[in-house]
Amino acid sequence: MTAGGSRPRTPVKIGFAAESTAPPAGMIRPVQRAYIASTRLLSAALLLVGVAMVVSTIARGGGTLAVGVVFGTMLALIGAARLWLARGGER
Repeated sequence: MTAGGSRPRTPVKIGFAAESTAPPAGMIRPVQRAYIASTRLLSAALLLVGVAMVVSTIARGGGTLAVGVVFGTMLALIGAARLWLARGGER
């Protein structure tokens, strides 16, 4: 034993193991397509909900700074931006 009662440590190998636990290459492509499709679907839903909020608020007599118009505009812009950013996802 060394001073202090501790044992010498064995070196730890840092990095990837020879056997990878990554999914097979055939599984990655369908998962990427599903992710892109779900991103586009949720973005379109945000856009539609935002537009519906604006239309509903204006139809009920809300002004340009009404809560429904402001939040609806923000949701519509976020949904449109996500759709625009997701357009190049299938590279």
